[in-house]
Amino acid sequence: MVIDQNLLDSSVIQYLKSDRGQAHLAEMENSILFNVIGSLIMIPIALLLICTIFLAKIGALMLWGVIQSFLTGEVFRDQRKLLLKNEERIRPLILSTIIIGPDGHGLVLGTFSKTSQQKTDVLSRKAREFADMYAESFPSSTDEEMSEMLKEDSYSPGRRRVVPESHSAGESLILFDMELNLDEAKLSHDGQTQEVSGWVAGVTTFDPEKKVEEQRDGIVQIPWEVVAGAVTDSDLE
Repeated sequence: MVIDQNLLDSSVIQYLKSDRGQAHLAEMENSILFNVIGSLIMIPIALLLICTIFLAKIGALMLWGVIQSFLTGEVFRDQRKLLLKNEERIRPLILSTIIIGPDGHGLVLGTFSKTSQQKTDVLSRKAREFADMYAESFPSSTDEEMSEMLKEDSYSPGRRRVVPESHSAGESLILFDMELNLDEAKLSHDGQTQEVSGWVAGVTTFDPEKKVEEQRDGIVQIPWEVVAGAVTDSDLE
């Protein structure tokens, strides 16, 4: 599988700007109404914490943060429009599936590195390896760290975890918790091994100044047809 990164980026940006893509954009950023209501809910919580002995400082910082958001007007800014004006924050991703739960909650493997993104053979191979490891009851001693990470399988929206170097094949790999729709996924067959890999197209935000685990913005699946023109693979079905 070969990915035209420039075409991938432009196709996803155009989709998010379209009427159809607005629903997915809404999942990535909060509305003004959500921000205002959330801030108002935080005020009584902060006041209650201030009245305690051990959590008074946390309550004061929380209250000050809310007050600042109103004073600066941050709470009234349309984060969705701001995101589209800062396209460098938007990161389209081609992801390989690892685990898919009965409710559509899944674990997928991807990367923020555009170099590693091109190595889709590595992504598919490691995703299958991690799926097998997840199913193992007694992992080998060399797999214990990775196995424990995989078995922390309670779905957590926006969670991103860096794959340990011991299991990353020298690439910058990340585990993403994600809601999956299999009707909008694609299958790729390895011509040599005949193994099948599941692929989904996703989009999220990325801040290079923050650690991967600190970034909790939503990652959402978009229809494969949005990225199909940017992905070339003779075995893709």
